[in-house]
Amino acid sequence: MSFDLLIICTHQNIVEFGSLHSSTPDVTITLDINETTYIDQLKHAIYDYLKKVKMSNMDNISGNDVSNLGVLYTEGIMFSLSERKEIYRLIISYFKFRFIEFIPNPLLYCFGNKISNAIIIDIEYDMIIGTPIYEYILLDEYISVSTRSIQDIAGRNQKAVCTILFGDDNNNTNNDNNKSSYHNCNYESNDQSICMIVAKLQRVLPIDIRKTLTQNVVLNGYYKTLLLDYSQHIDISFNVNSKLDKSLWSCSLIYGMHLMENKYLSNDFQPLGSYLTNRNLEALDWYQTNYISK
Repeated sequence: MSFDLLIICTHQNIVEFGSLHSSTPDVTITLDINETTYIDQLKHAIYDYLKKVKMSNMDNISGNDVSNLGVLYTEGIMFSLSERKEIYRLIISYFKFRFIEFIPNPLLYCFGNKISNAIIIDIEYDMIIGTPIYEYILLDEYISVSTRSIQDIAGRNQKAVCTILFGDDNNNTNNDNNKSSYHNCNYESNDQSICMIVAKLQRVLPIDIRKTLTQNVVLNGYYKTLLLDYSQHIDISFNVNSKLDKSLWSCSLIYGMHLMENKYLSNDFQPLGSYLTNRNLEALDWYQTNYISK
């Protein structure tokens, strides 16, 4: 029996919906980031999307039956396991989709842009996140999070924006605030510039991959073009690569095709619904297989 794939792309409070055949998202919505209402908002958004596509050419939606439709759900790197379980229950138990696959956005960006080794720097509204990826393996124990964000630059000129967010490698490398390391998924936040995040990773990453990753730092999110230009004119000990060429949606399509061709079209594929019989629900995701099979 054939089936299709619904892609749900999330980035902060933006959610995009579309099928594997949609070159651009069919629907883009903005949700209120509130743990008590997020799932309800997402549920209504999925309902609205399914109503819309009933009249389209997505062959595997018939009435309210989505049992032949899988879901690829892209998530922010700070997405918690409890949130993932709630999404899992919504998709599998409530809507009864065939399966759900979670993938974190930094890993998705790397796969879609064919970048196997990098430190992805996500500049978000309320934080900056440094995610090291080696051979498409997300090194989650070294993820570094800073509370420095675009909230700190309101009313500043471009030079001040760059100095506050990016920092100065020579001044920040020896900063006392930059001496802590992050292991075992320690997401404790503090105030660090991009230079400070990379300097810390230069010290704590395994020595055999340290240079490979720090010579391919990729900026993503707010002010990425401005910060990329700024990085070319200051003295830093790492290399900032060009910004990501493909959008999150384009990367989702590429990864979705990879899933359908290499994983879910095999005869021995088993839907994940059986896991719901266990009251201690496990949301199968990249924590169990945090690599992309080749």
